[in-house]
Amino acid sequence: MSRSQRVISTRFPTTYLFADIAASDDWDNLEHLANLTSRRVTQNSEGWGMFRPEDCAQGEGATLAMAPFAYLSPGGSRFTDGTYGAYYAGRDVDTAIDETVFHTEKFAREGRMPAIAFEKQVIEARIRGAFHDLRKQLPDKRILAPDSYAASQAFALKLRHQEKSHGIIYPSVRHAGGECIAVFLPRLISHCRRTIHLAYLWDGTRITSVQERSLMKEINPAGKRK
Repeated sequence: MSRSQRVISTRFPTTYLFADIAASDDWDNLEHLANLTSRRVTQNSEGWGMFRPEDCAQGEGATLAMAPFAYLSPGGSRFTDGTYGAYYAGRDVDTAIDETVFHTEKFAREGRMPAIAFEKQVIEARIRGAFHDLRKQLPDKRILAPDSYAASQAFALKLRHQEKSHGIIYPSVRHAGGECIAVFLPRLISHCRRTIHLAYLWDGTRITSVQERSLMKEINPAGKRK
């Protein structure tokens, strides 16, 4: 998967972190202070105890690549149990959108959130390396269960620790025909760059549509096509 698409949360239009609390002349100093305790920045330069410095992402967009390895999800995800990170992405934008629409809806339902627009941004990156491939052969169909990560987390943990896996390529669970990847070794991710801004429109019950903010273009997730 040489090109990949990842959707992350953001704010649109982009606002500088310290814009509302300090004069612009102080921004550089404040950013330096914030970076001293930033897991993402520190891990990128020092390994942060999880990776050797040479195994961290380098070059353009390195901090974007390192973010999911620095900020762990306590509950885990499909191929992590919460003790380590993974960079998830889709081969194309539609796949990345449908995967994240599902998780955004789940988050909103559990939080009983009122109608709101979730601001998102697409991250494009190059991914190169040898990965375990589940597209043609799936050892256990429960690995891709739509509502449980028990089998997939156990499978990934074994691959990562016993076989030193660099990651997993697998069929998308949320987008028919789509392909996804979970990368365990950040140095295999390069040339990360921000592309389009999106808005996921939540009506209090479900996400009714996805819009591209810069063009105000509607992109309906799978299953919600008109």
